[in-house]
Amino acid sequence: MHFVYQRSQSSGAPTVVVLHGWPYTFVEMLPLAAALPEADVVVPSLPGFGFSTIPDGYVATSQAIADTVHLLVTEELGVDRYLVYGEDVGAPVSQWLAATRPESVGGIHDTHAVFASRDDLRSEEERAFYRWFDAQWDGTMGYAGAGNARHDTIAASLADSPAGLAAWMVEKFRDWSDCRGEVESRFSKDALLTTVTLYWLTDSFVSSYRPTSRAWSSRPCRSSTCRQRSRCSVMSGGIRARSPSVPTAISAGFR
Repeated sequence: MHFVYQRSQSSGAPTVVVLHGWPYTFVEMLPLAAALPEADVVVPSLPGFGFSTIPDGYVATSQAIADTVHLLVTEELGVDRYLVYGEDVGAPVSQWLAATRPESVGGIHDTHAVFASRDDLRSEEERAFYRWFDAQWDGTMGYAGAGNARHDTIAASLADSPAGLAAWMVEKFRDWSDCRGEVESRFSKDALLTTVTLYWLTDSFVSSYRPTSRAWSSRPCRSSTCRQRSRCSVMSGGIRARSPSVPTAISAGFR
């Protein structure tokens, strides 16, 4: 697993693990790491993203990635206690860490956190939130359906066209930021092209989709465009496994 390890000059600094999402890489997390000079910051590339390949037999579920991250931090870096930030596909990884490694994880902070089941809604305020949430995403999820169910088909075209890959990815930077439709008001061309180039040079578009599913089959990936095809698992769509049970509120500091 590729990672960046930023060490603090402060004695006794806490360790913070920062987990990126999709279609991002470790690069987008580096400014956050730089903003935490009082902490030791670990920024992994999730399996299948950029410089982190998928080993033989590895099934890239959130739980498996959580186990890998924990081994990286505790076995490779020798850290016994740490905090975790996760976003997008990194968020369920952080929740698995908190649920299964409470002796090591002092706290988590997530964006794109997994919400409670709608069957458990108890107040009008909660129901109003879901109505607002649904309205925000209405008509925008086509990329997810196509990408999750037919990622190998899409990859065949994107692996052959840098412009196509850039269009697919930069659209998400525009839509998922507060740029009001002007993507370069928030991201420079250099920043955008750095991320696109990482995906292009490592040929990791199709493998980066692996952690976005909640369930996987054991069949090997047969995509002719995936450099990791002997090590990828093929997604079985339409199945959603339960997320780990974690406390609603988790302390931001060490307990």
